[in-house]
Amino acid sequence: IIFPLIIREGIAPDQGVSLIFVSLPLAFKALGPFWGKLFGGIFFMLLIFAAITSAISMMEVIVNYLIEKINMKRKQAITVITLSIFIVSTPSPSPSAPWHKVQ
Repeated sequence: IIFPLIIREGIAPDQGVSLIFVSLPLAFKALGPFWGKLFGGIFFMLLIFAAITSAISMMEVIVNYLIEKINMKRKQAITVITLSIFIVSTPSPSPSAPWHKVQ
């Protein structure tokens, strides 16, 4: 379904993950104003849910390591990991970040 739509619209198929945000809105638009918005909204809400649950499952490995090897309490381990991720990821969108020009 996606590739015929991409070819018909003249979209480059090598865009990677961002292709979902380019091609699927076009597919949902073809369903009409009501059904397209309904299914598009449901799809993207489920996509957000999938992203959040994937992030939680990846974080769980580190949480279990801190609980078993360092004897941290679960709440403390989650707080440490969440703050660490926040601190490391906050400067990443900044143009002044040292890795901004890395390609």
